[in-house]
Amino acid sequence: MNLVAKTVLIRKDSYAYSENHNCLHTISSFEKMSGRLISPVHSLPGNTTCTYYFQGRSHQRVWISFLKFSLSNGSFVEVWEQPKTEDRGKSRSRIRTRVTQSLTLLIFFAFGIGSPKPPTNATLSTGLIFTSLNTPPICEFKLLTTARACVPFQESLVSNSPQLTLKYMTVNGTVLERSSFIIDYEFVQNGDDSNCSRTFRASSGSFSSTRNVLLFGRAGKRRLRCVFRFEADRGQHVRLILNRIGLKGRSSCISVIEPITRRTICKVFNTSHLMAQLEFRQLVENTNESYPTVRDCFCGDEIRANPLTLTSTTPTAELVMTIENMGAQDDHTSFYFDGT
Repeated sequence: MNLVAKTVLIRKDSYAYSENHNCLHTISSFEKMSGRLISPVHSLPGNTTCTYYFQGRSHQRVWISFLKFSLSNGSFVEVWEQPKTEDRGKSRSRIRTRVTQSLTLLIFFAFGIGSPKPPTNATLSTGLIFTSLNTPPICEFKLLTTARACVPFQESLVSNSPQLTLKYMTVNGTVLERSSFIIDYEFVQNGDDSNCSRTFRASSGSFSSTRNVLLFGRAGKRRLRCVFRFEADRGQHVRLILNRIGLKGRSSCISVIEPITRRTICKVFNTSHLMAQLEFRQLVENTNESYPTVRDCFCGDEIRANPLTLTSTTPTAELVMTIENMGAQDDHTSFYFDGT
């Protein structure tokens, strides 16, 4: 009988290492905005628990994608959001509920009694428990290619708060039966996942385009339209100073200046490719209705670092950013603007 042994060197401070039945890791956005989390790669004794605390800034959320998930019987992964300050008084009962659910699942697996069922109406707020039979959304194709995004809420999980806890526990150990998982994580800006439009009525101020990654192609979205509406009093006009503009376009559209009006217009060449436009429009009132007219339009691989001044002749104006045919690499770093 031959015994084949393999030695693997692991950094003691890495996520892939556990010592004395426990491992505790804190993953902070102050140190790293995104990364990959790998479960311990060595064999684990029974009753081992690994806890991972994700801590973001107050304006952030945690986006996690399971790329691989393979657990043995008697192992489970639990994910939940940290309770808010005002909910700390209620957290004890929630923890009791999570512990009860966890123990129930472990009894099912340890003694082979039927198939466990996940708790009904479970969310990240109340806690999610994943086992070999109740797996999380898995985005395994990302291990092979980055050409497609892990769609949030379908192939990945997004928290509602800046803190998230993931606990991995094995009762029987992994000496005879392996357990492993791989997770990609990212701290993303909090915001409305369905709308990026805003309205400004103050006499002055600053503005900037959305930085919510979940609205862009990197979260599986193909199209985005953001309308920034500026409303002044009757008899006034709107003046915008754009400090920066970034529009990635792959030459599907270019901006040109009309020789007579000296306005910038967009010329579109291919609507099937990635295309981004930034339009400055003013609303013209006619009797009881108003309609927008485009004064300037910017598109293509447009990158401006010098201030650009746009002025309307009406009290209401709009800045409209439209992006079509986004891919899995596109986000707020490719399409942006800010000004006063």
